[in-house]
Amino acid sequence: MLPAFLLVAFAFQVALATRFTIPLERQVVPVKVDGRTVSHKTAYYGSIFVGQPEPQKFTVVFDTGSGHLFLPDKACKDEACLKHHRFDCDLSTSAVEINDDGTEVRASTDSDRDIVSIAYGTGEILGSFVKDVVCIGAVNTSNEAPQCTPARVILAREMTSDPFEHFNFDGVLGLGLRSLALNPEFHLFSQICEHNNLHPTFGVFLSRPNAGGSEVTFGGHNELRVKGDLSWVPVASNKLGYWGVKILAVRAGDKTLSLCQDGTCHAIVDT
Repeated sequence: MLPAFLLVAFAFQVALATRFTIPLERQVVPVKVDGRTVSHKTAYYGSIFVGQPEPQKFTVVFDTGSGHLFLPDKACKDEACLKHHRFDCDLSTSAVEINDDGTEVRASTDSDRDIVSIAYGTGEILGSFVKDVVCIGAVNTSNEAPQCTPARVILAREMTSDPFEHFNFDGVLGLGLRSLALNPEFHLFSQICEHNNLHPTFGVFLSRPNAGGSEVTFGGHNELRVKGDLSWVPVASNKLGYWGVKILAVRAGDKTLSLCQDGTCHAIVDT
């Protein structure tokens, strides 16, 4: 592995192979306490397009710690929503408002439709559901393109200011395991793999600070970003929906710490 990046490759089950790469932008936001910067939060995000015939562009964090795609809804009036692009169902002829079980919404009032609340490590959203064509990283008016698929999306009607108001990205695209989603049809990566016979792996390259070139590759990984062969680690407790791995040892320099020596420690690989 080259020293200038972090590469993480994930796999579901075997399928046919093709791949595409999405460039990622990097944003660093200072965390302040009593007016003093005590740390920084970093986000890497890329572009997706939703709807037809004129796809609406959004930026999203590709998050291995969650399982859904959410975007701000046009109906959201929170400050965190107003600072970002919001999805407008009226501009997409392919958008269908649905309940969480996929049935079409026929009620005229919000009180008669399904609503979901999703909490992240920091922040929370409250939203409804829509089914539409989602394309990752490129504009395409055909849902037959390899980077496109019909998918279920959560439209946020409420968003907490922290952290969403402080970052440039509009929403979050979850790349956790399918069991982390409400049901498999909300898991965009599974849908795009099954719809396009895409090899169900992806690789994430995160560059060092002040260095460009961060990217996420779907359908495989970018061999130019690695040195030597990949090493694979079994996923622990995959029923929980996270990319959990067992921690064998913790070292500080050349010293092995007593922490986790009993073999009970686990960690989540989270972009």
